[in-house]
Amino acid sequence: MTELTPLAEIAERAERLVAMSPADATSIAWIESRHGEVVESVRTRRAGAETRRSVLFRVRVGGRTGRSRAESAVAGDLQRSLRAALADARCAEPTPEWALDAARREPAALAGLVDPALCALEAHAAQRELQGRAQRRSTLRLRWRETRLAVAATFHPTRATALTEAAFEARTGRRPGSGFAASSARRLSELDIDRHLAAARELEAPAVDPDAARPGAPAVLAAEAVAVFVDALARHALNGGRRLAGGKAPDLRLPEALRIVDDPLAATGLPLPFDLDGCAKRPRVFIERGWVVAAAADLDLAARLGLEPTAHALAGDDAWPDHLVVEPRGSSEAELLAAAGGGLRVGALESLVVEPGETMPFRAVARNLRRIAADGALGAALSPHVWRGTLRDLFATLEGIGRDSVSWAPRSGATGAVRTPALALRVIDGLTPLAP
Repeated sequence: MTELTPLAEIAERAERLVAMSPADATSIAWIESRHGEVVESVRTRRAGAETRRSVLFRVRVGGRTGRSRAESAVAGDLQRSLRAALADARCAEPTPEWALDAARREPAALAGLVDPALCALEAHAAQRELQGRAQRRSTLRLRWRETRLAVAATFHPTRATALTEAAFEARTGRRPGSGFAASSARRLSELDIDRHLAAARELEAPAVDPDAARPGAPAVLAAEAVAVFVDALARHALNGGRRLAGGKAPDLRLPEALRIVDDPLAATGLPLPFDLDGCAKRPRVFIERGWVVAAAADLDLAARLGLEPTAHALAGDDAWPDHLVVEPRGSSEAELLAAAGGGLRVGALESLVVEPGETMPFRAVARNLRRIAADGALGAALSPHVWRGTLRDLFATLEGIGRDSVSWAPRSGATGAVRTPALALRVIDGLTPLAP
């Protein structure tokens, strides 16, 4: 597969497969995408692009749900995948019927989802763009994706759309005192690469402190670091699959000031009009006054949970919100830093792993660490530290919420972007220097 199939042909072929299905209800999501990535640094220079296809089948037969997946566009292979979904349904346990009326609402008409510049972007041209901006101690990464998506079903009109997206990450300066900035957008021009490159350079530290982070100190988490945690919160605490397994909302210790909304229609967060069930997306509150008030659910999970479908289908056996927005407050990051004098600024998180357990323990590498002087000025850098804690307790000591937000998809392959400001914590614990 080297070229993407035209969107109209994708929709037509998905409709033909639906017409062949003898199931009581059938939904087929056909996704084709071209992924590109360029990395430019002294140590690493990488450029490449690839195309991918997934055809996702879901059927209802006699009160049972069956699933299958295909990567081939050959008619015989697709028909075999349809039969596999039907066979899977016959072996499944009965589950409540889907609320199909939720899938019949027309999705919002969204403009600006496709950028011709990203559709035409080739890896070698992107490499030249980054080479012209890179300095000796910088690592620049640009990843982009062009997607064509169609969802055909027996219970709603075919939904089809084309999408583009891009994410830029800049790490500049001598490590471990480097600066970091990142952003995502549907259009290449909206990334504002030069502005984020300048922001990373402004965060470069003039010196490095060899000592470890002081336990119990206040902290400011940069917006990019918060985005990584909020993305993990969505997948591990706000998903319907976890609610189904646990039977109750997660016991998060959240402050009243925290409000998190999933807004899939906002232009700043990689908007998407419908999910992979074809259900129309809309804004939905997930955390209000510190309480988890919703769980993400597709048609199948919603039926099993006894909830309203929330249009978060990912065509698997789980669902989570992918367009979370931490509502900003009135403080600038400079004001948050001034209130956290003597503490630490965490500029970036890498290698986040959330382990099994009710408290959702995590391990991550905290990078771009800077001392905060008594007056709020950023001081010397620290070496990377391993951060161990729990998602349950992460925001328990929230002290302040910034006003300037960043949209970024920290995970490659996400269907949306997290939008969040910087956050201030009264205390940060669980940091130990990363072993060399």
